[in-house]
Amino acid sequence: MVARKVNKIKKFIEDNELDFTGFGSELNSVCCIISGYACYLGLSFSELEEQMKDVDISDTDELIRVFEYTENNNYGNWWSTLEAKEQYRF
Repeated sequence: MVARKVNKIKKFIEDNELDFTGFGSELNSVCCIISGYACYLGLSFSELEEQMKDVDISDTDELIRVFEYTENNNYGNWWSTLEAKEQYRF
């Protein structure tokens, strides 16, 4: 089951052209997007990190910080909404 979720993460990053090389609010935004989506899929941070090992990310500490926040604040729930489905390909 995790492998199936993994493929979804990689496909999601590609389909939505997410770029993790920015700084500040730009990087925060894409970290929030991928973290919330990973929570929606039920991935832990270590599973997300493993699947993003080939992704060029300028600040992994930001991804860790944002993932913890999104997980603690149930950001994964938003991905079940019509709004999410209209804004992103997944």
